[in-house]
Formats: sequence, C-alpha cells, structure tokens
Amino acid sequence: MHRSTQEISLAYLTKRLNSEKNRQFKLISKTLEKYITHQIEREDLPKLRLLLNHCEMFLSHPNLLTESERRSITSELGGIYLYLGNYEKAKQLLEGNLSKSNKSYHKTLSNARALAYLGNVYGDLGNYEKARNLLERCVNIYKQGFPENHAGIARALTYLGNVHRDLGNYEKAKDLLEQSYSIYKQRLPEHHSGNAWASACLGIINTILGNYKEASNLLEQSLSIYKKHLSKNNIGVAWVLAHLGDVYGQLGNYEKAKVLFEQSIGLYKEYFPEDHIKTGWALSALGEVYRSLGEYEKAKNVLEQSLQIYKKHLSENNIVEAGILVYLGAVYKDLGNYEKAKNLVEKSLVIYKKHFPEDHNEIAWALAHLGDIHRAMGEHDEAKLLLDKSILIYKKHFSENHTEVKWALGCLKNVYHEMGDHEKAKVLCK
Repeated sequence: MHRSTQEISLAYLTKRLNSEKNRQFKLISKTLEKYITHQIEREDLPKLRLLLNHCEMFLSHPNLLTESERRSITSELGGIYLYLGNYEKAKQLLEGNLSKSNKSYHKTLSNARALAYLGNVYGDLGNYEKARNLLERCVNIYKQGFPENHAGIARALTYLGNVHRDLGNYEKAKDLLEQSYSIYKQRLPEHHSGNAWASACLGIINTILGNYKEASNLLEQSLSIYKKHLSKNNIGVAWVLAHLGDVYGQLGNYEKAKVLFEQSIGLYKEYFPEDHIKTGWALSALGEVYRSLGEYEKAKNVLEQSLQIYKKHLSENNIVEAGILVYLGAVYKDLGNYEKAKNLVEKSLVIYKKHFPEDHNEIAWALAHLGDIHRAMGEHDEAKLLLDKSILIYKKHFSENHTEVKWALGCLKNVYHEMGDHEKAKVLCK
C-alpha cells in the first residue's frame, strides 16, 4: 500500500475503532502480543525479525494504546531482541518497562514474562546471581496468580534451572528442569516446541552430571521434535546439535562430536552474523574437540576466534571468557608453550574466583588443568597440590565414577608416575 493510503486508513480506523464504545485496539494489541509470544516459543527467527519493525511501529502510536497495552507489547519486543541476540537493547527495554511498573501491574502475566526475558538476558551475559533473583521473582508471580500447570511457569522454571546449572547448583537445577519438563508433557502436545526445549535443557544437566545415556535420549528426542514439527534448519536444531556433540565428546567419540559441532556452527551462521555470541559458544566447544583429536593449530585458531567474539559482546573478565582461557591454556600446553599455558589458566582462575565460590566445579576444572601444566613443566609438588584440591572439589559435586573425577585422578596418577611413586600411581590408575 502507498504511504498516503496507509495514513488515510489509519485516520479512519483510529476514529472508528478507538471510540469509548468500541475499543477494538485492545483486541488488536492482545492478538499481536499472543502472536509474538507464540513465535518466541517456536524460536522462529525469520518471523521475529519481521515482527521487530511491526512492534516498533505499533508502539509509535501511544495515543491508541493504554499504558498496560504499551507495556505488554514492549515486554514482548524485549523478548524479540533477546532471541535475536541483541542483549543490550533487550536489557534497556525490559529494565525501562519494569522500572515504570506500579503496584497494580506487579503481578500481571506481562510483568512475569518481562522478568523471565530479563533474567534470561542476564544469564546469557554471565551475571547469574542477578538472573536468579529476577527469575525467582518471575516464578513467584506465576505461583501466586496462575494455575500450577501454566505454561509460563514451566518456561520460567526452565530458565531458573538453567541459571542454577550455571551457578553449579546441579541437583537444584535438575529438580527445577524435571518440574518444567513434567508440566510441558502434561500440558502440551508431544510435538510442541516447548517439549523440545525442556527436553534439551534436561538433557544438558544430565550431561554435566555424567548421565550420558539419559542425556543422549533427551537430546535426540528434542532434535526429533525440532526437525519433524518445526524446521530442519530451526535455530533450536543448531543448539541441540551442539549439546549432543558435547555428549559424544564426553564419551570420547570426538569424530562424531566434530561433525555435530560443525553442523551446528553452519546453522548458526545461517541465522546470525559470523561474530554472533551463539556462534562463539559453539566454536569454543569445537576447539576443545579439535584439541582432543590432536589438531592443535586448528583448536588454537578456533578458540581465539571464539574468545574475540565474547570480548566483543560481553564485559571484560566474564565467566565464559574464563572457560575459553582454560581451553586455550590446554592447547598451548599440548603445543609445548608451558609459560603461555600457565598464564592463561591462572588468568581464568582469577576471573572464576570473582564470580564463583572457591569450591565451584569450574574452579576444580581450571585447577586440574593448571596442575597438569605444572606436571608438564616438571613442577610435580605444585601439580600434586593443585590436583588434590581439584579432586576434593569435584567429589563435592559428583560421584567418584564421574568422568571429571576420573580425568583429574588420571592427571594425578601421571604426576606420581613421573615422581617415581609407581605404587601410588598404580592405585590411582585402578
């Protein structure tokens, strides 16, 4: 339509639909809000990109909207920016919207969704405590004002479970994710995107806990739903492929893991720019697989690329950067550059300790890598101290037959072997 035709139509409809007796704009606003919510839950990025302009244009006519309607659409616009990866814009809109809330608005569905989106923004940016506080507020709103099996509660519980996972509270995370998964299964048809998403999140926590068969089943189930009922190139497919690659990597099937990570990155690049933060995450996982396959130069290049992406999008010394520094340190150790390796892992530990308690699983992981670097440098006493500390922390989080515990024990076994204490090495080897 020509712009002049649009202007005439708008003037006519404004007069006809916005009278006191005929508040049709309320219905239009509600329909738009529901449609956005549906596309966000489907993670349909092409449609979300189209909706971006519609939402902003809709909000540019404040005289046609009540305050409540404007806030509802603004919250969903923040959700669109979140799923498109524009975290700063999402944060700006959502925080602005929530700061203007009055008492009557506190317990609305729209406010709960805004808190959920904002909590997810902070989680993706690595500020897990802030994310947890926001998501707990969101869950409380749902529990006070909505049925126990409301789909919004399921979604909020999944967000909160993911944050507890990142904080290292693995059993709490698993409990929340199982609650969410159960609600989705009861409430939604099997092929719904919510089931695919909840299944994958539950699979991820099972991967961390070493329940690889359960993790693989849940991730395969998620992948099947995404491919069969949504789209083979849905962004959810890219995400699940990467986490399924992680399972195969943990099980030592690095070739299979590599294929899955490369497929995932290819899909991410169809939806996002090459330097997008989600691509950065998949690249870091691929780098670790390359290292496990002995392709050290490839691993170094991919990990440095990932590190640059995160530095561009997140504040300096963020948690994700710390993880990539450990991966890079391990690669430099394998390349024989021990000083560089040590410096990188020590830097990662400084960052981790700013964000996590001393007994966090990620700190145990970094300590074990640092211990192995000291072993390679011939500094066996220092290596033993670091690895002993790492194993003690690991045993707080995992059972003794968890792969992370076994890996750290293997590193310690190598130390005793090189020190000539073959009996101790033999015991650890068993």
